[in-house]
Amino acid sequence: MDWASLVPVGLLFILILLLILKTQHFWRKQEREKLPPGPQPLPIIGNLHIMDLKKLGPSMLQLSETYGPVFTIQMGMRKIVVLSGYETVKEALVNNADAFAGRPTVPIMEKAGQGKGVIFTSGENWKVMRRFTLSTLRDFGMGKKAVEDHVVEEYGHLADIIESQKGKPLEMSEMMNAAIANIIVSILFGKRFDYEDPTFKRLMSLMNENMRLFGSPSVSLYNLFPILGCFLKDSKSFHQNIKELNDFFKVTVSKYLKILDRNDQRSFIDAFLVRQQEEKGNPNTFFDDENLVVVVRSLFAAGMDTTTTTLRWGLLLMMKYPEIQKKVQEEIDQVIGSNPPRTEHRTKMPYTDAVVHEIQRFANILPLNLPHETTMDVTIKGYFIPKGTYVIPLLNSVLQDKTQWEKPGSFYPEHFLNSEGKFVKKDAFMPFSAGRRICAGETLAKMELFLFFTSLLQRFTFQPPPGVSSSDLDLSPTTRFVVAPVPYKLSKEYGPVFSVQMGQRKIVVISGYETVKEALVNQADAFAERPKIPIFEDLTRGNGKPFDASKIINAAVANIIVSILLGKRFDYEDSRFIRLQHLINESMRLAGKPSVTMYNIFPYLGFLLRANKTLLKNRDEFHAYLKATFLENLKTLDKNDQRSFIDAFLVKQQEEKSTTNGYFHNGNLLSLLSNLFTAGIETVSTTLNWSFLLMLKYPEIQRKVQEEIERVIGSNPPRIEHRTQMPYTDAVIHEVQRFANILPLDLPHETAEDVTLKDYFIPKGTYIIPLLTSVLRDTTQWEKPDMFYPEHFLDSKGKFVKKDAFMPFSAGRRICAGETLAKMELFLFFTSLLQRFTFQPPPGVSSSDLDLSPGISFNVVPKPYKIRAVARS
Repeated sequence: MDWASLVPVGLLFILILLLILKTQHFWRKQEREKLPPGPQPLPIIGNLHIMDLKKLGPSMLQLSETYGPVFTIQMGMRKIVVLSGYETVKEALVNNADAFAGRPTVPIMEKAGQGKGVIFTSGENWKVMRRFTLSTLRDFGMGKKAVEDHVVEEYGHLADIIESQKGKPLEMSEMMNAAIANIIVSILFGKRFDYEDPTFKRLMSLMNENMRLFGSPSVSLYNLFPILGCFLKDSKSFHQNIKELNDFFKVTVSKYLKILDRNDQRSFIDAFLVRQQEEKGNPNTFFDDENLVVVVRSLFAAGMDTTTTTLRWGLLLMMKYPEIQKKVQEEIDQVIGSNPPRTEHRTKMPYTDAVVHEIQRFANILPLNLPHETTMDVTIKGYFIPKGTYVIPLLNSVLQDKTQWEKPGSFYPEHFLNSEGKFVKKDAFMPFSAGRRICAGETLAKMELFLFFTSLLQRFTFQPPPGVSSSDLDLSPTTRFVVAPVPYKLSKEYGPVFSVQMGQRKIVVISGYETVKEALVNQADAFAERPKIPIFEDLTRGNGKPFDASKIINAAVANIIVSILLGKRFDYEDSRFIRLQHLINESMRLAGKPSVTMYNIFPYLGFLLRANKTLLKNRDEFHAYLKATFLENLKTLDKNDQRSFIDAFLVKQQEEKSTTNGYFHNGNLLSLLSNLFTAGIETVSTTLNWSFLLMLKYPEIQRKVQEEIERVIGSNPPRIEHRTQMPYTDAVIHEVQRFANILPLDLPHETAEDVTLKDYFIPKGTYIIPLLTSVLRDTTQWEKPDMFYPEHFLDSKGKFVKKDAFMPFSAGRRICAGETLAKMELFLFFTSLLQRFTFQPPPGVSSSDLDLSPGISFNVVPKPYKIRAVARS
């Protein structure tokens, strides 16, 4: 998003804010009483401060846990009612179908469609266009053998291209896009394109880019504040793409009109043009050129993107779960053999049908659904919703409803099978939405998914590229209107030194081991400064049963740094200790939130953003405790018996009492204690949390570590001197740190002088981000960078090998001050725990089910998980 563009409208925002507060329109009690409950909005931005614009679906799902299945949020100035859970969404879209059949005005689509088309339109135009679209699609074979033949033909072209790769790794999205697009093209245009046709490739590129742009935060912002359109680049690009698409469709329509034969209608366009001629004298006709262009454009986009995305998820999931792929192929062999798959085979293939359905449920490609609008006053779950209300039925809440699905967060085809292995329909299966606005192409999409999926698995077995295991495959989604699998890395596009702009701040990013080493090690002094970061500037003024290990690990690690800083240890249940840990953990989580990132870019927005206020409140509480502690220490201070870090600082403070420019003042003591306390707890406990999750994920590695512990240590307590005798364990701990990659961006640096790096001139005072993730995943330094592979640190004889590219503690002048302590803690805690326990997933959870995708925090933490610690005999 072009955040810098918000600055010129800052004064306008303030004027609007004053106007709103003056009229009290924003806070009128009677207005709020009309809609269901929800979080308290702020002026102008509403609830944007608590929403992640990149992950609106999960954000709204989380709010439903607090406010129930029907709640109100405010996005900018617009009030929105959100419906969550199968029962609620069904009651609205099915039981009250007519009341929820409207479509609200979405500014970017209103400008693109001018109220025309079949998707983002309402009223009589929508009814006429939808009726015509459905009947014409059926006439041209949707759900019939004619289209099925097109799919079989298209699959043949796709299979030939895949076959030509001869098993080499390939990127499937473009060719899959082309194959699926040609199905809807055959209906709309009455022909197919060659995959290399430049016009075809351009059309797909425009469609794909617009799907990406439509889901971007800046377009979301445009839809909330259309007045900002002139400042937001993404909205301009979106409309430029629409214009180019419209120009193509207009030229195509013009060509078809010249050779139109009403007795030989070859395509959807022909059928529309014939109907247009039939209604030529009707002044109220909806069959005009504008409607034709928008309908064709909408069907092209919808007919290509959703099916392609679902198939991409399907193949990714088959690589992730090869045992499921194998069972599908066994059923294909049993039912179809070497014959071409046909739609009638589906009823004889319950497992394959279940897998295809589960792909759609799990992929959840349209989590927010398209927005609805009430066409009349209606009551849902006891809440009155007036006519004209903007409504979001959360499809992700239906497809992951715990009351409807046995394992909603897992890929589990058995959701659609009964105890006898027969396919079972589920009412809560709503990937195409429901009610009056259900997807017009549902029948076609179901046919395409089954035929393409079975045809591909009939001829091919899909595997990850060499060096990548199934467990390494990333199932986290992209930020996009239709949720697609993750793409490749940014640094591959711009090289090892590139610039980005965050708001008004220009940032130089350095990527890859050689570049980061040249900067932080070879030119250490030049990159030794730390830039000002607004939020940190503000802060410086059991017994085999499943349990959450994170709190226990946190407390144990915290007591190490506490013993150094305060000269004592806490009991794990000490209420003050629990509170201090909570403040630190919450602050780390908040520091990684998008709203705090926004504050660091635009500090003047601080009064609107709750997260940074909470951070400062936590700081004040934490500092109050630390201040009381060192004041208490001061009363009993003995320079000849220094009990802690605090005592040592206070002694130094007294020695420099007469120094006017001394640095040993209470403010520095508070900041030092706060920094050391946080860094001393969070990084080590997070790494240990990753280590035990990885031991659950890879039990064979855990077993090898335990065998080495028994051989070297036996039943003796582990000591640091054992490390040199335990190369495999040492390699595993190093690989945990490399793979977990808990601080991917490093802390920012600032150049202390003008410097040249990789032939790029970087002036003094430049904000620098050394990408530690690019070092720890550098393909030139690591054999299998995306895998958990302890052999990275072992030679051919099994001896431990140091790697220069191992930089989890950063490098140069700003290398972590606690590196030595952290390494000691990691080795001793890890070996001690694996000496006494074997760690296993909870009952009913297999190693392959464990999720290695990270949670959101300042550092990269694992998502919460439960663990069984089984005592070893």
